[in-house]
Amino acid sequence: MIDKYIFSKRLTELRNKCGLSQSKLADMLYISGQAVSKWENASSLPDIELLLPLSQILGVSIDYLLGSEKDEFKNDSDTICEAIRGYDVSDKDINILSAMSSIMPREYLYKTAKYMEKDLLEYKLTLELTSNLGGERNSYRQDISLNAYDKNSILPFSKHISALTLQAINKNCNPVQEIIGLMKCPICGGDFEYFKTSEEFISCKEHKFYINDGVVDFKTLEIHGYTWSSWIRRYDDYKKNNVPKIDESIKDHIRPFSESKSWLADMLYTLKQSKPSVILDIGSGMGFFAAQLIQYIDWECVLVLTDLSHRILKYDKRYFDETSINPNVKVVYLACDVCNLPFKDNSLECITSCGGYDCVMTDFTNSMSESHRALSENGKIVFSIGLIGNREDENVQKWLDLIKADTDPDMLQFYSQIYDIKEWHEIIKNLGFAKHTLIQTETEIPVPDTDVFPYDCMIGRWMGSANIVAEKL
Repeated sequence: MIDKYIFSKRLTELRNKCGLSQSKLADMLYISGQAVSKWENASSLPDIELLLPLSQILGVSIDYLLGSEKDEFKNDSDTICEAIRGYDVSDKDINILSAMSSIMPREYLYKTAKYMEKDLLEYKLTLELTSNLGGERNSYRQDISLNAYDKNSILPFSKHISALTLQAINKNCNPVQEIIGLMKCPICGGDFEYFKTSEEFISCKEHKFYINDGVVDFKTLEIHGYTWSSWIRRYDDYKKNNVPKIDESIKDHIRPFSESKSWLADMLYTLKQSKPSVILDIGSGMGFFAAQLIQYIDWECVLVLTDLSHRILKYDKRYFDETSINPNVKVVYLACDVCNLPFKDNSLECITSCGGYDCVMTDFTNSMSESHRALSENGKIVFSIGLIGNREDENVQKWLDLIKADTDPDMLQFYSQIYDIKEWHEIIKNLGFAKHTLIQTETEIPVPDTDVFPYDCMIGRWMGSANIVAEKL
């Protein structure tokens, strides 16, 4: 016996997930919109011959549609093509959609088909030839429509076509709208609304924060004495210094989760177990950890990147827009103070940081306390932190002596924020986390034979590190 109420709830969720209206779903099934409305109101059930095409359109098995908790159904491109035929698109358009079907989820495939119906998307390949014949440099260019090719010929370009399509579809849709209900004004605590007219901004009526270059700008400034991004003045500087590190880390650190032993893979594996729908990353900086998240998240997720520097987040956004193809992940960029987060109490299920708390320097306990406030019940904070193994260790003592002997006042502040493993256990407990795990991932490097502290930047590079997972109960 089919439970009409379970079916109605499952159908509504799946239809919304695919971005389909009741009337559009009815058109794709060649039935009336009133019939779909009755199904979702639990007034009636579809005829048995409609269950197969309905499941194909929604991308699930019939069993799952009818209430099963497991969905083992895998759609091939032919099944997807049949579903897309509910749109008024040509066979050549369907070839393009089919080529993207292994990368893009249903929601985006149907959005793309909708724009194709209205002739709002045109796909071309551009060939360019540069010659230096006869000592003269010339360029020749030719545009070729993708409609001239069949599906198999388009497949090698599917990754690039999908990336361009996602950029086009998301250009006028800032994902900050999806989390606006979780946010609050950091000044007065009022609820935010999103606006886009001639300007784009969020506002609580009393205060307005503009969205510039795709980044919500809360007008924060970098910490005095720690303006680390000042040497990155142009996007070319960002790419030159950052992109090789990101590419190398993806190659070397991240193998399949079950095989990798790297500290970074351990953090990602922890996230993969809970698959949070929203992740807030503290102190995202130049996107090293964010790049790993965007690359490996295989569930639908809004990733919120934070930093004091609007400029760096602007470069992060540009880089990820150009290079990252993961339709499961929607990225929000907030230039904000992590000691005064623009999020409501108990609103976030997961917070991460890969060295971000270290960068807050003397305010790191305030920032962690603020993270605890914003976490929901049973929410987790997953982060890596610089620390020392044991304050009494001889090698550690020598490092601490060099720091204390340094005349720079910032070094004294740095010294006050150095904690060993035992002290970190107490910090996490005192912050209000009910339970936590701490795994040391690196130890301190040997102290050099010198009477002067050897580093004038990245001054914590000598320290060990640990991964910490703390849960709020």
